[in-house]
Amino acid sequence: MRSVLESFVSAAPRASSKTVACRRVVMQAHDGGPMRTLFLLLLAPLLIASLAQADPDDLSGGVLLVHAPPSLTYTASASWCDSTHLDDCEDQVTSIPTDSSKTVVWFILSAWAEEKSFTAVEFGLGDFDEESFLFSESGLCLDHAMALYHGDWPGPNTGVAIATNTEPWMGQLVPIFWAAGVNYAAADTIAITENPATGHAGWASESRESFDAECLGALGLGIDGQPCCSQTASCCWLLDCLVLTADSCLALGGIWHPDAPSCDHDPDPCDQLDPPPVICCHEDGQCARISVGDCRALGGTIIWDASSCDPQPCPNATLELRDWGTVKRLFRLERDLEVLPPSR
Repeated sequence: MRSVLESFVSAAPRASSKTVACRRVVMQAHDGGPMRTLFLLLLAPLLIASLAQADPDDLSGGVLLVHAPPSLTYTASASWCDSTHLDDCEDQVTSIPTDSSKTVVWFILSAWAEEKSFTAVEFGLGDFDEESFLFSESGLCLDHAMALYHGDWPGPNTGVAIATNTEPWMGQLVPIFWAAGVNYAAADTIAITENPATGHAGWASESRESFDAECLGALGLGIDGQPCCSQTASCCWLLDCLVLTADSCLALGGIWHPDAPSCDHDPDPCDQLDPPPVICCHEDGQCARISVGDCRALGGTIIWDASSCDPQPCPNATLELRDWGTVKRLFRLERDLEVLPPSR
């Protein structure tokens, strides 16, 4: 079934052609032929710089979480959307106690590891006992929003799709929905689910691309709920270490290390990284197909536009004098994948 988001954002502003073009280049590079490795090595500085700036239109890795700040005191008809008291998703509170005398307020938020821009969001609420939590008030937190509801929202097995009719929404932790009510249940759960009308939970970007939520939270009624965070960690890609979400890392073809939250982690998450070999020319004209690190350790020069030592790509390849220093260097090169003697 076509997502409500696809219809809702048909008139939304488009992403810049530069952003779309960059994403297309990355995809084509992964589908490339024998020159793929060389192309990626040459493009690596540009791609790393682009990733460091974070693409606000790439909504992958996002989560929909619940948060019930225990410090809030309910007041009828108050404006709640600025009262989440949540600056880090690690601090989310996902359960509320059973207390028939107290009205509590809780929220649903969109969360990413960095600031994002989106034009629509949709999700649902799962199956729960209507008498477990009695809603007294609820509302949306997004300005200039159009909403399409499925069922008797916000009841069990209902859904909502929300889209902007002006500018996109931006943020890292963005309140979407709030609700107030009384919890009578000793053990129940209000879970965020896919919108029953479409089978989708997630967002639409400015370029009208749809993204699935990586995790859906749940509010525990008298029991523990389900927390969600958009996790970033070290990504070993080609010759570098980047801090990315799992989806972004895997999309680049990198190796994601969730146990290493930063590239400064001890031990180095990319210490055992085996990058693609390059063509290395030693000062005496020897050519070898070795790693970048080995080439630099030997004082060699990387020939980025060569993929083989045959034909011989190295300058100064006519020297025949082999002193003891040269012999030792050649011995070190013997271990490499391909070693050719100097041209005569």
